[in-house]
Amino acid sequence: MVSVVIRHDVYHRIGNVMDIWIVMIHLMRNIVMNVEMINFIVVMVFVSIVVIFVMVNLIVRMVVTNDNA
Repeated sequence: MVSVVIRHDVYHRIGNVMDIWIVMIHLMRNIVMNVEMINFIVVMVFVSIVVIFVMVNLIVRMVVTNDNA
């Protein structure tokens, strides 16, 4: 019985993930319809790339300083 309950929980979790993916797909379709949203996404992606680049540089500097020390 316990295993059956766990399986039901797993199925519910998978169903929730699928629902989230469906919502994300609908949002993406709606966003594609809006040019302004596309520009917003491009800006967000650019900002995220810059942030990741800065974080990588900071991590590299930390590693280099630790190696020198």
